[in-house]
Amino acid sequence: MSTGVKRGHRDDLVDVAPAAKKARDPETAEQRVLEIIKSSGNKGVSDEDLIRACPVLTIEERVDVVNKLITSNAITLHKVKDTLRYKYKGPTTSTPGDANTEELVVFNLIRDSGRKGIWIRDVRIKSNLGLPRLKKILKSLETKKAIKAVKSVAASRKIVYMLFDLEPDSSITGGAWYSNQEFESEFIEILTKHSYKFLEAKKIKSLKKHHYTQSISEV
Repeated sequence: MSTGVKRGHRDDLVDVAPAAKKARDPETAEQRVLEIIKSSGNKGVSDEDLIRACPVLTIEERVDVVNKLITSNAITLHKVKDTLRYKYKGPTTSTPGDANTEELVVFNLIRDSGRKGIWIRDVRIKSNLGLPRLKKILKSLETKKAIKAVKSVAASRKIVYMLFDLEPDSSITGGAWYSNQEFESEFIEILTKHSYKFLEAKKIKSLKKHHYTQSISEV
């Protein structure tokens, strides 16, 4: 009986081995991990989630797959509380390919802020990075032209960060009434004069038309 159990167990191993070997194939593993992350939606997955979903992968294999997906910009890395989570992103030319883990966390926070940008204090709180380290990361991302710093008209000393190729929201730049964060008083004055002339001309035209109509009716 003992021999039968051992033989059965060995047969099971023989049957499972090819499947496990295929699952550990780099291309297959990459597709599997990407599918798991993609299906998680905005929630993303943690390393623990990947371990449970892909138990046949070794630590080295899992790290290699994740790094490859990050480098190819198929997924992004986010810090949620004290846990790193991977989210599906798809290819993008904006993400710096040679960015390290901390740079990716900061980059993603800035990217998520859109055209309104994000204040350095908010980046520091959400990334849990020290200010000196964060400043170095921001400088590095600026040098790579991945992000840019923009002064806000709402506060002269407030600088927000956004993706390099984004046009700042009008709430940041002040719209047409501002140029380089300076209020365009001369432009407003010229616009006011033109508006006044336009309204005066329209008023005169209206009065002439009214006078002409009245003259016709009297005849």
